[in-house]
Amino acid sequence: MFMMFKKLMVLSLCSLFIIVSAKADTNENLLGAELITDSYTFEELSALDQEFFHINRLESDSSSSCSLSGKTDSEKKSIFDRAVSRLLNVNNFENEITLPGQDFILHDKNGSIISRPAKYGDLIEIKLPMDPTLRTYWVRIEQVTTSKNELKIIVRPTLNPLLRYKHGVTDHFFTSAATNTFSVSYSSNKLTARVHGQNEEANTSEARSWADAAANATIATMAWGVYSNGKAKMGLQSYTWKSLTTSLADCN
Repeated sequence: MFMMFKKLMVLSLCSLFIIVSAKADTNENLLGAELITDSYTFEELSALDQEFFHINRLESDSSSSCSLSGKTDSEKKSIFDRAVSRLLNVNNFENEITLPGQDFILHDKNGSIISRPAKYGDLIEIKLPMDPTLRTYWVRIEQVTTSKNELKIIVRPTLNPLLRYKHGVTDHFFTSAATNTFSVSYSSNKLTARVHGQNEEANTSEARSWADAAANATIATMAWGVYSNGKAKMGLQSYTWKSLTTSLADCN
């Protein structure tokens, strides 16, 4: 664990260098961005990202389960309903996750902060620990499906509604092609919580600036950490979602 955070801190310092270089210009055409654009186009930066970081279009999967053996049907239903309520309570995610410094804030489609269960069309603002850029990252809830024994929520990176609109911009370290599917489900003897990520490509093509593109590549690497065979094995994202699923899969 210590070695992982040591590696993540080194990557954070790389981002910090980019952002400190950018402070000389308060516009979106940052000095740090200009230094990058002197050398690389978006396509070239994306190619470097793929060659150096190996983080394009990866898939992640974190899940936890607990046993419902010995529980009555009424108790099983009550445990499942509690897990559903906790998954929909996005504003409380920071208390479900053991890694400090992360914050999840639910907004309506217009960007106003709200305090209620999440629903289709809502936005989630995400603040990350150890992120020297001090940016926030945004996803939109694009699907909520419920059945007798499962709740599934699909989110996708989107535009920050609080910033100036720019066509084609995604305010997240992953592109808008990425999705995360959050689910809780139960069978006759098991409750399962899962977070499944797909198409999680580092956002070097939909960023607001060149500095953001470079920072996104670094933040995405922090999220992935160590990976092999196309799947993340260790990193900020893996620990975050494993912590969340472990908390949700509570059969006591």
